[in-house]
Amino acid sequence: MEFLNAFSHLDWPLVLHLTGQHITLVGIAVTLAILVGVPLGILMTRFPSLAGPLQASATVLLTVPSIALFGLLLPFYSKFGQGLGPMPAITAVFLYSLLPIMRNTYLALTSVEPGIREAARGIGMTFGQRLRMVELPIAVPVILAGVRTAVVMNIGVMTIAATIGAGGLGVLILASISRSDMSMLIVGAVLVSVLAIIADLLLQVLQRSLTPKRTAQMIELQNLSKTFQSNGKDVKAVDSVSLTVNEGEICVFLGPSGCGKSTTLKMINRLIKPTSGKILINGEDTTGLDEVTLRRNIGYVIQQIGLFPNMTIEENIVVVPKLLGWDKQKCHDRARELMSMIKLEPKQYLHRYPRELSGGQQQRIGVIRALAADAPLLLMDEPFGAVDPINREMIQNEFFEMQRALNKTVIMVSHDIDEAIKLGDKIAIFRAGKLLQIDHPDTLLAHPADEFVSNFVGQDSTLKRLLLVKAEDAADNAPSVSPQTPVAEALELMDEHDRRYVVVTCTENRALGYVRRRDLHRQSGTCSQYQRDFNATAAYDEHLRILLSRMYEFNRSWLPVMDAERVFLGEVTQESIAEYLSSGKSRGGKTSIVSPAETAAA
Repeated sequence: MEFLNAFSHLDWPLVLHLTGQHITLVGIAVTLAILVGVPLGILMTRFPSLAGPLQASATVLLTVPSIALFGLLLPFYSKFGQGLGPMPAITAVFLYSLLPIMRNTYLALTSVEPGIREAARGIGMTFGQRLRMVELPIAVPVILAGVRTAVVMNIGVMTIAATIGAGGLGVLILASISRSDMSMLIVGAVLVSVLAIIADLLLQVLQRSLTPKRTAQMIELQNLSKTFQSNGKDVKAVDSVSLTVNEGEICVFLGPSGCGKSTTLKMINRLIKPTSGKILINGEDTTGLDEVTLRRNIGYVIQQIGLFPNMTIEENIVVVPKLLGWDKQKCHDRARELMSMIKLEPKQYLHRYPRELSGGQQQRIGVIRALAADAPLLLMDEPFGAVDPINREMIQNEFFEMQRALNKTVIMVSHDIDEAIKLGDKIAIFRAGKLLQIDHPDTLLAHPADEFVSNFVGQDSTLKRLLLVKAEDAADNAPSVSPQTPVAEALELMDEHDRRYVVVTCTENRALGYVRRRDLHRQSGTCSQYQRDFNATAAYDEHLRILLSRMYEFNRSWLPVMDAERVFLGEVTQESIAEYLSSGKSRGGKTSIVSPAETAAA
């Protein structure tokens, strides 16, 4: 009751005025923290050696209680006539806001997918251009999360004390009540808590609005079938195929000749009209769309390349953008941009004709022509099949880099299982018009749906999996010691875990080196005296084929696994690799197969 009475007798114009002052103070401080913290995060990205000292310095500030920090600032600002005013409060809030904003900027930028960064560098972007055009826009949602933390932390109870001298809510508490009236203190706390909740909700909405929205199902085939007439009889080339390819994925269609994979692909852009079934793109049934409009919004690459011999390379690239009404300058810029992505000098090649290029160069042009209008969906019918093996691998690598940067949804027909494993996020196996299995490549190799799929992927499927499994997947947890660990303790740890060596880490769990049992035997002192440097290590995202090669190269039976900051994550051994490959685990999860009746019928 006392609380309600206190609440009803508040001077509400004063409450609103002081609340506005409180919000303004926090807004100014957090804005300053953004203006300083984001550049500092960028600086740490550019010069990683600065990351540790800068983050440690900002962390130290948070160990000082807010009221103490505010108090420490008063003598300094009092020399300038700002002792009990907004300046020390703004400074205190600014310093408390700096760490989450700076840290989130650094984490967001360093977490940008390496393929995106590499693709940006590959097309000639400077660090500044890459930062401005690619990395910062991607990082905005994560940076906003840091801003949310700063705002909520500082608009809440932490800033009540800091705003006493700034005309904020602290003034309301002290000016409107006696020191013994605790109910009014509760009123102030409630008001500040409500402000914090509202600020958090508003920033969540802003963060979500700036987070790139991903379509759950980019393309979906529902019971798609095609029946041809042959010698007066109906022949089912494609029989009730249903599958989903998500946005940004590459799905590779595999199977023997005549299995229906190319027919399925061509039904998507209606080069072949389906007999029955539906094709949905972003949830929209394409049946009612004009086929010309449909095709202009889907990129298409074929094995025969299909460049127009009467057109220059530039005219070939921009043929679809011109049909869509792009102006001349925009078309020219797009052609130059795409030529740079495939590392062909625009000035040297744009005005040539297809006959003046090699087969590999022509195939590159065929790929970027499909990308010219920035279509979200790309269909590729054995696009690299006619290229010699050396050029094929080079074009595959270039295409993979482009795909990871542009995030297109790709459906590709191939006859090469190795190509499918290398490029595909999913592989779909066809036989006699039926879809037998669609899965992540690792799941397909680990758990083939039937004998046909097993034979098709080859008897060396376990070796093929080495290209798909990452170090972090096959890593075992492993003990570690610090440089200060006594030798006796290290030996005891090795005995407990039956090991001949143990990794040495610092307090941040970064790997520094290792010690061997034989070096410590009958010795005293600490591990730092016997520490050895690694001559070979494993990054968490490297695949097992690379790691096995490195083990044999350096005659090692194990490799420490570390992240980008050298944080020790565990170790990969020849035994752990063999155990993972034989365990039934796979990176793709549950196997996707058709019903046994359909498999038998096929």
